Amino acid sequence: MALINGTQTILTVTAPNDGTVHVILAAVSLKDVTATLTGGEIEFKWTDSVGINRGLSIAGTAVGKYSQSVVAIETAVTLEPGTTVTLTQTTAMTAGAAKVYGKIVIL
Repeated sequence: MALINGTQTILTVTAPNDGTVHVILAAVSLKDVTATLTGGEIEFKWTDSVGINRGLSIAGTAVGKYSQSVVAIETAVTLEPGTTVTLTQTTAMTAGAAKVYGKIVIL
């Protein structure tokens, strides 16, 4: 999905509501950057197993055309059943061009 001059939801995944605690693994990658980016911050958001809202932000800045993968969550994160994990663009990208690819796996 292309980053935009605005905010947007990129990906949403919900853990099964099956009575067991789940683990998430997530990654995000920025591709096809054509110029220095301004803005375009992306963030994973979820509520952890003790009810605390969590998030992990990834700044959208780069120079030149490149492909770079960024693993966003390097350790397992636990979720209560039915918890939603969302990847969002939280700030407008006012310069540059890029696509973001994300994956959220719930075990």
